[in-house]
Amino acid sequence: MTGLIKPEDVCFVVVSYKRPWNIPVIVQAAERYGFGEVYIWDNSGNPKELEKWLIDEAPDEKSTYRLGYADKNCYTMGRYVGALRACEKDIIATCDDDYLLTNAAWDRLLEHWDGQKIVAQLPQENNQYVAAHGLPYLNLGYGSLFDKDWAQEAFLAIEEATGGTQNELMVRKADRCFTSYHQRRTVLKAVFGKHLIKLRNPDGKFSETDKYSIHLTEQHMMDSHRAISLGIQAQQVAVE
Repeated sequence: MTGLIKPEDVCFVVVSYKRPWNIPVIVQAAERYGFGEVYIWDNSGNPKELEKWLIDEAPDEKSTYRLGYADKNCYTMGRYVGALRACEKDIIATCDDDYLLTNAAWDRLLEHWDGQKIVAQLPQENNQYVAAHGLPYLNLGYGSLFDKDWAQEAFLAIEEATGGTQNELMVRKADRCFTSYHQRRTVLKAVFGKHLIKLRNPDGKFSETDKYSIHLTEQHMMDSHRAISLGIQAQQVAVE
């Protein structure tokens, strides 16, 4: 690799919600890749279910992953809560709990790290890769790298700009808020099978069709637009 960082310089964070069966394979892959830390944030409110899967499908006996819990679902804010509360490393790698990145994908993301920009990969499916170049926000769930201090700066700026009145929305749409505030990014095209693998539910279906997919909810688009506005407005205030 030719980038500024190596896997051991990075903390991998994954948020678990209603797909605990995927977490063992994601954790195993992250540890085999050599990330310096591996942290699981459980949003389900039922940590015993996740623990059961982690025991039944146990990662390597030498595994050093750590596990944190939320009393209630804190959505994608779990990425940042886990990173800021538990990770010793400043650089965070993440993906959603229904995708698995290949080593080649992580190699490529690390090679593009310059310490200034979020680095993320997006599939061409549904025109996501092309569309991302014209959007004010970035989807981090297909695999990404960021500095946890950037996230903290974004959330504090939004809280200050809004007087704390939009904290509930900021929790629900943390990714949108963060990436619309910190708009410096490098976006790579992900090819399924080469860089990205869709994980199936126990019934054999892909998770984007299940009832736990946030993008299927009626409130998603409305909240997303509001969250993006929060990030942009806070960034404008910060540079004035």
